[in-house]
Amino acid sequence: MLRITSSDKFISSRFILEYSKVEFASLLGVSVAKISNIENGKSAIPPVYNYAINYLLSEHPFKESAIEALCSHITLDFARRIDVNSKVKRLSCKRCDGRRLHVMAGMNGLYFVECMDCKH
Repeated sequence: MLRITSSDKFISSRFILEYSKVEFASLLGVSVAKISNIENGKSAIPPVYNYAINYLLSEHPFKESAIEALCSHITLDFARRIDVNSKVKRLSCKRCDGRRLHVMAGMNGLYFVECMDCKH
């Protein structure tokens, strides 16, 4: 089981699971303010959230790469590049609207996304 004990891992897991703060709060049954407090480091992460996130990751289509990314030590830099106050929209291909996307880290903090369906 992956342990989500820091705000950067919490932010990164929410981003990987493609949930906005509102959706994630609704899923966990808490307020958006609680999610914001966790992501800003003002509140501890309850253990039950670890179980919920691990369950959601176990059903993720790219489970292995998602868990590998969360186990790495780059989540702090990754989380800092994400504006934690903005909503994370569900990612999909602009051409075919497919959701099977492959995210590749590039240089200088850039990420490249390739659709696995239409290769756009």
